[in-house]
Amino acid sequence: MMKPISIALAALAIVVVPACSGGEGGGPGKTEANKLAQLDPPEARNRIMENGYQPDQQGFRESVDYLDADTAALFIAAGYDANAMADALSYPANRAGAYEEPKLPANLNANFADPAYRSILATMFENGFAPSEPLQAGTTTSLTAEALRLSDQDFIDFLDKHGADWNAKPGCYQHNPRCKNPGTMAGWLFYAPTATKAWTLEDALAAYGRLQTLTSDDADTSDETSADPYLMAAIAYHKFLWSADNAEVDTIWQAAGSPRVILPYGKSVEKEAQNNTPLKPTGNPDWDKNDKALRGLSNMGKQNRQRRYLLDQVFGCIADNGGDYYACLENPPAED
Repeated sequence: MMKPISIALAALAIVVVPACSGGEGGGPGKTEANKLAQLDPPEARNRIMENGYQPDQQGFRESVDYLDADTAALFIAAGYDANAMADALSYPANRAGAYEEPKLPANLNANFADPAYRSILATMFENGFAPSEPLQAGTTTSLTAEALRLSDQDFIDFLDKHGADWNAKPGCYQHNPRCKNPGTMAGWLFYAPTATKAWTLEDALAAYGRLQTLTSDDADTSDETSADPYLMAAIAYHKFLWSADNAEVDTIWQAAGSPRVILPYGKSVEKEAQNNTPLKPTGNPDWDKNDKALRGLSNMGKQNRQRRYLLDQVFGCIADNGGDYYACLENPPAED
């Protein structure tokens, strides 16, 4: 860990160095930072230490925390792969070994327009890291997913320049071989508001509009039944269970073919829907407050269970049936 004085000096250097030596890059292999990423590993490790960092994963995290584009490039030269890059973008330095909280999305929200941060990302993209690589933010996300939420056209263009795949949903973090996380970006967008506070339904609706614009040239309009089955599944949950009175949800649901919701055997929409009927006042303010809180907890627990079923069982069933939504509707998967 750098001493406080060193940190202050590094912070001053960040203001000047990355903007001129790193920059956003003019294409693969053209940034100064990327030239550093091509050094031999032994020389890269020596330079990392000369810059005041320890040559380990915590040091890689620190270089991202301090927006030190050149040192981040040296870590890549030293052999730190795409999984290590994802970790450095997802988590802050934690040499004390405390419980780790992801730094996303707050860190991205604060830095996505910073030239030094862009330089770090550009060097990663030029060395095996994809814009759709899974990142950790309490739930799995990606730069492409977060760009849709942020709605900054310059950042979207920056990712596009580096080959962003807008249809690829955030997959399994660190490519865990035991993890199954099928689906599409459209389906994930309407799953996200139930999985993390960073996303709201309004974010998902706006992001879906941007996704349609970005992928309009890829859309297959030759078959009216070619709606995204993962979008069908997620939007049906909003339509019937989570956001029943939302006009925009209803419009997307109709455009997707007005699909019925996939529920486990023995479950009905009536029993599974959020309980939002007005509570009858008891005349005791404390009791009324407690009743409202208990209902909120009940609805939250119900939604969490439904969210897990949608992600694990419904999306999994759709994948196992080759994208056939109606096969899963007729024979719904068991609740785990």
